[in-house]
Amino acid sequence: MTSLAPQDATRYWLSRRAVNDLFLLYCFDDAGASFESLREEVLARAAGIPDLGVRLREYRFAYPRWVSCDAVASQITEPVVAGSVWTDVVAALENLLSCGVRAEEYPWRLHLFRGVRGAPGGDAPALVAVLQLSHALADGRRAADIARALWSDVPVSEPNSSERVSACRGRLARAVVRGPLLVETAALLKFPIAMARTVIRGLAAERARRELADLTTRGKIPTPATDFPPTRLNHPPAPTSHAIRMLVRDDLRVPGHTVTVVAATAIAVALSRYLSEHGEPNIRLGAQISMAVPAPPSSSSPRNNYADLAIELPVREPNPHIRAARISTALTARRTRTLHP
Repeated sequence: MTSLAPQDATRYWLSRRAVNDLFLLYCFDDAGASFESLREEVLARAAGIPDLGVRLREYRFAYPRWVSCDAVASQITEPVVAGSVWTDVVAALENLLSCGVRAEEYPWRLHLFRGVRGAPGGDAPALVAVLQLSHALADGRRAADIARALWSDVPVSEPNSSERVSACRGRLARAVVRGPLLVETAALLKFPIAMARTVIRGLAAERARRELADLTTRGKIPTPATDFPPTRLNHPPAPTSHAIRMLVRDDLRVPGHTVTVVAATAIAVALSRYLSEHGEPNIRLGAQISMAVPAPPSSSSPRNNYADLAIELPVREPNPHIRAARISTALTARRTRTLHP
């Protein structure tokens, strides 16, 4: 058994308030296989992927832990849809977005839509597969690795050294049959040590905050992101339903820029035009963009290794090349500040 890293446990606890699962959609040519045969094949492949053979166990005094389990047939579903066209699948997905997995039961599901007409990527009927993952199990990069292993013979990326240490500890824990009572007792006995470590980390965090403020004042570290006024897109109350629209593009690869920068450049214009058409012109806009970060050198082996970067979208810049360059510069500045030790 392996304890959740703090950032993974946070994603799990947040899922109790709102669904924060990851949904990965893939389209394949439908070869006409039955749902039962597809389900059996997926279960067989999932059995060889360690990330798909775990669930969470909760404790009163200890962090939740990953424990081994077998995937079950109920994790593979064939949702009922109004028809067999792409728009029907999109409508079904809108409903799925509000139905999160319970990681203590199983942290993933796979939804299969067969014989879909009009799906992106081709004219033939498609098999649309939607892999739904608990955010405690994976971030975007790890989720893509899991899906790649499920659809192909490429294994999930090798764990780093700290993960191998955790795996060894997990095998040792199972060897001595660490039951829930023993885990709880061990957590209580370690509580004074954990409190002392928390105080030490708090002091270190305060020193780091002061150093960061000093470096910012001296201009050696970029300044923090500014606030942005709310728009009709994020005014309360929060929406009570979901709507999905998908854009399938093959023109997001521009030399000298990442796909993220190119997409943000286009979104800046789209948002500005939309708000102008709805009575909110000339508003400063910002975006929160997720960025992968290196895993910390610890034995906790976090599955979520990313940071959310707040940047300004230069909507008043008409030249798309200059706009992209400014977005790229802003991301670099936020990344530098975030990764500062």
